Amino acid sequence: RTRLKPRRPRHPISIERQYRRLLLKYVAVYEQTVKDTLIAKLPTFVLMANNLRPDGLRADSWVEDLGQLIDSISFVFAQRIPNVDRTIESIARQVADYNKDDVNQVVRSVIGVDVFVQEPWLRDQMQSFISQNKILVKGLEQKATEQLRGIALRGLSSGASAKDIGASIQKQFGITERRAQLIARNEVATFNGELTRLRQTEIGVKQYIWRTSMDERVRPEHAEREGEIFDWDKPPEDGHPGIPINCRCVAEPVLTNVLEQI
Repeated sequence: RTRLKPRRPRHPISIERQYRRLLLKYVAVYEQTVKDTLIAKLPTFVLMANNLRPDGLRADSWVEDLGQLIDSISFVFAQRIPNVDRTIESIARQVADYNKDDVNQVVRSVIGVDVFVQEPWLRDQMQSFISQNKILVKGLEQKATEQLRGIALRGLSSGASAKDIGASIQKQFGITERRAQLIARNEVATFNGELTRLRQTEIGVKQYIWRTSMDERVRPEHAEREGEIFDWDKPPEDGHPGIPINCRCVAEPVLTNVLEQI
């Protein structure tokens, strides 16, 4: 009876935190680049926008100059950041290895031995995670740049001060940081959840017990699922554990049919 209860699966919180730190560092470098290239020159652009440019050029020429300056942010930023692609590939490998070890430990806690299976799908799953995250991380910079372009244009056109425009840009940095944290949480959890599904079903597991993180952050509808049994081929409305946005739940395998096969 004791052997039929497996060890509780674990959410890869350490890898999620590592990924979050890396993305926040990425955002911090971007923020510093914006401060060096744009915010530092806002007073000059305010003068230009107010038609106080001393060289006598047209009053609207600041718009073109501003566009060129903002376009240069991506180039300067690219020179300052480490190899992001390599970082994402490392996170993918860590999640895959962590998940394999966790699934094996859970199964071993019941049947006493590791279960080794072929995983022809693993390479494609990892490549999908890598490609998706490259798009998401690049999108952090692209979306933030377009947002600050709009902030600068609106502020300069309306006669706002350099201080007020800079403060609005600083607020945008906060939004970008929160988006980076969401990517780290959601992408690691989703990848881990999908690998769990594939690895459990590969060894013949047909059902799982929904397990939550058992804390105040668990959403009510998931807290209600704690201990409930679900079929892998019949997911809940919002998906299996780890698949819904920000879900930290895990799937504990029901190993009855695996034990019968053994």
